[in-house]
Amino acid sequence: MTTTRHLPANDSSLAQTEAFEWNRDSQLLGAVNTTLDIHIERHYNKLCQLTLEDQTAGAGRTATRTMPAPV
Repeated sequence: MTTTRHLPANDSSLAQTEAFEWNRDSQLLGAVNTTLDIHIERHYNKLCQLTLEDQTAGAGRTATRTMPAPV
């Protein structure tokens, strides 16, 4: 399922559009802010635990976080 929202401009920021993608377990799979060129992608294991999150913001700056394995 994908949801989109528009945030109107105000005194401190430009108008923005964000889109979110969810899986059937209501977990966030990804998010995109086209105005700020931000992309987030999440990965889950078979137990529905978050295992990896990739974030990209403009000009190719990327941050990847691998989640620790559950104990």
